[in-house]
Amino acid sequence: TGCNEKCVAGYCAWSHEPHGGTSATCIHVLNLAVSADFRRRGVGMQLLRHVEEQGSEKFPAAVCMKLLVRADNVSAQGLYTQFGFQPGDTLKGYYDDGCDARELIR
Repeated sequence: TGCNEKCVAGYCAWSHEPHGGTSATCIHVLNLAVSADFRRRGVGMQLLRHVEEQGSEKFPAAVCMKLLVRADNVSAQGLYTQFGFQPGDTLKGYYDDGCDARELIR
């Protein structure tokens, strides 16, 4: 396959929200997806860098970035680990199919 015309290589949705029950705030990566044709080409890393840059610029008091990832999504976990995310809590049965979610924090 391939993308011969304009197409979406990937996207990332994120928010800025309270963190830890204090006045601290955090950038929360809500959803990150990369088209199969563009995986393993650095698109996911570019999206994370963009979120980090925009989040830091717009919300300089944010103390962290966080996200949830499926426990069985090994490739996504690898990307997030390369970006510096560390494991947090595990949310048992978080997804509709019963799969656990892992919280990752940077």
